[in-house]
Amino acid sequence: MEVALACLPVPPRDVGRQGRNSALFRREGHLEKAEASLLRALAITRGVRGGNDHPDVAACLNNLGELYFEWRRYGESAALFAEVLAAMERARRARRRAARLRRARDEAASPSLGLLEEASGKAQAQGKDKGGDGGSDDDGNEDD
Repeated sequence: MEVALACLPVPPRDVGRQGRNSALFRREGHLEKAEASLLRALAITRGVRGGNDHPDVAACLNNLGELYFEWRRYGESAALFAEVLAAMERARRARRRAARLRRARDEAASPSLGLLEEASGKAQAQGKDKGGDGGSDDDGNEDD
């Protein structure tokens, strides 16, 4: 059923409506309609967010898992909850990897900053030693 729903031409803003419809259907006891609404929201969200690792997709999967639990479809519910937890773990690893990369980038840039400050200071000292006019570059030619 989910594959067929993924093919429907539905605008992304419809995801919120599907979620609200699903909650309403659940409160009224229309579990089949709630399931259809959640599956539709999941298909749209996966298409818009590009896969399973986005928090919006995890929220849809979690809601569907809760519905199946309420419906006493425990096997399907457990599988969905496991998928949510796996997605959360992948997202956590991606955040940690990004933080390590940022730290490495910052550490690599740190010596450059020190060298920039040192080179700037030495360039100013050289300019003062040569008369301080700053009118020639390193090869002795006049600046434009």
